Amino acid sequence: SFPEFVEKFTQALNSKPSFAFDTETTGLDPWSADLVGISISWIDNEAFYLPILPAIFPGGEKAIAADAVRNALSPVFADAAIEKIGLNLKFDIEILNHFGMDVAGPLFDAMLASYVLSPDGRQNGLKALTLKHLKERMTTFEEMTAGKDSILEVDLATVGQYACHDADASYRLRAILERELGEPVRDQQGKLVPSLRKVFEEIESPLVHVLVAMERIGIAIDAERLTKLGEEFLAEIQSHEKKIIELAGVEFNLNSPKQLSEVLFEKLQLPTQGVRKTSHGYSTDANVLAKFEEKYEIARE
Repeated sequence: SFPEFVEKFTQALNSKPSFAFDTETTGLDPWSADLVGISISWIDNEAFYLPILPAIFPGGEKAIAADAVRNALSPVFADAAIEKIGLNLKFDIEILNHFGMDVAGPLFDAMLASYVLSPDGRQNGLKALTLKHLKERMTTFEEMTAGKDSILEVDLATVGQYACHDADASYRLRAILERELGEPVRDQQGKLVPSLRKVFEEIESPLVHVLVAMERIGIAIDAERLTKLGEEFLAEIQSHEKKIIELAGVEFNLNSPKQLSEVLFEKLQLPTQGVRKTSHGYSTDANVLAKFEEKYEIARE
């Protein structure tokens, strides 16, 4: 039966020092989407997919009761001694939190590792990293759900294969990206010396848990004070705008770079030497205005 399978599966999972996981959901908002499946991998080229009710598949395949999955997997995911691997883990952790499961322990997020290794790179998604490092083209979510309104209309075999590839790829990417981060080097006190490894392990990875907690709990704000500040700032802005109009001697839209350029450099004849020309006229950015602050009151405003 499914409960027995989940129990045996969990026993095997609990003996592993680390595992990769990915969630399948009905949407991209972690606080409103429903969890319909979890894929897990702890060995290269092998993964398991647990479909979760209320998922009902077109072929009549059965999913596992949410309580059975929650009760079995919660202790494993909450075990601080087991490393969790994935990509964009903040989303998956928030999904599991919403489902009623906590996630603790060290994290290895392939997206964060890729970002640390190449801050200027823009291809840090799972599909791009898998193609780059594993030389495998993954099926996209759009391809999997083509012609369907949601993932719930896709047959279990297709969803399972898609989900398992996600978890398996995340697991295999870890070994590659960890090598690129370099061996950890520690000082005489045992602390990591400044390095990409240190940035990843001591700044980026721990921050995931912090961000999840912040988004779940929120922050306290003084709404009345914020409203008052907004009114004060608006009054100050309007005062500056009125003064600028008076100094210009003409009504114009201060938010229009073209009109501002015309007022400053055509009507008021501010010097244009050294000022960059744009498609709207002469530049009116902050650096340009700063050069005129000493001699021209309108620039100070």
